[in-house]
Amino acid sequence: MGAFTEALASGASADAYAGLAEAASWLDDDGAIEAYEQAYRLYREAGDDISAARVAVFTAMAVHDFRGQLAVVRGWLGRARSITESDPDAAGVHALAVGLDGYMTLLRDS
Repeated sequence: MGAFTEALASGASADAYAGLAEAASWLDDDGAIEAYEQAYRLYREAGDDISAARVAVFTAMAVHDFRGQLAVVRGWLGRARSITESDPDAAGVHALAVGLDGYMTLLRDS
């Protein structure tokens, strides 16, 4: 995580926040959620919708794993779906978001 923190010390970067978030997730650190949120915001500001949608999916997974807040999870997945639904280049991310949203529906209804 240190390398990503050092990179962020010299300026905010979506990629650095995404890397920090992934490292934090692997270390069971719920700070991953905030880092994913920052990465999402910066990717959206940069117009990188596919990366923003991918990070929204990872944010949803982190919220599920660390907080178990299904409504928040489904909100992040909804963002990912809406960003990617009309972009054929984002079909993989869109399919992932739709699939996870279906899975979360099953969890909620069981």
